[in-house]
Amino acid sequence: MKGILTFSQLGRYGRFANGVFQVASTIGIARKQGFKFEFPLWINHDHRDRFGSTEDVYIYKHLVNELPLSDGRSFPEMYYQWGYHEVQLPMGNWDLLGHLQSDKYFRSHIDEVRHYLTFKDEPPQNDYVAIHYRAGDYVDDPNAYHPRCPKEYYIEAMKLFPGRRFILFSDSPGAWMDMMGSQVRISIGIDYIEDFKLMKSCHSFITANSSYSLAAAILANQPGKQIVCPKKWFGDVAGMTWNDIYPENAIVI
Repeated sequence: MKGILTFSQLGRYGRFANGVFQVASTIGIARKQGFKFEFPLWINHDHRDRFGSTEDVYIYKHLVNELPLSDGRSFPEMYYQWGYHEVQLPMGNWDLLGHLQSDKYFRSHIDEVRHYLTFKDEPPQNDYVAIHYRAGDYVDDPNAYHPRCPKEYYIEAMKLFPGRRFILFSDSPGAWMDMMGSQVRISIGIDYIEDFKLMKSCHSFITANSSYSLAAAILANQPGKQIVCPKKWFGDVAGMTWNDIYPENAIVI
């Protein structure tokens, strides 16, 4: 082994689904580069401390397979900007930092990633198409940094699944109802972990411009899975694109 690879800011560099990508990408990079990997206890600190949530933040206790645990030693930091970057690490111990939000980092090791990101009491696979509509902290303005996906996107995406059943996951079901009506089943939304497990069990996906639904779509493991994604991930004000964010077979509308 060349050394140890970790992500010491897990849970403090974005919320739950950002952490999913950071765990997955650390595993993928470590395996491709010949490193061991380890992590701090996965606690969704940002969900509680930055966003004031009272939901459960102790992610590690929900995992079927424990992530290798770090001993708290500090390693030199290697930061990667948004998007995908080829990683070539010298021998030694390294601490990754960045969103690492591309399955290109871990696509070749997806089976191991799914092993470590299997949650306790996941529901059985179903034939629903999951729809994610993120509204709460997103703005109904195409030029905003995080714009909501428009009605037209969902109409076109749903046309790709004639005769299929849909289930909605949203932080604002009322906003969806105002926009689209009641043509879908709505998840009861116990909490974000339970919703993620149910979403992950769906057959296909109409994602929002959100790591939450994108992570569930990538981790889902059903034959014939289809993933539909919005062309606009960021608003124009961000000056960034969705390049490398989506899986290679995603349908981008």
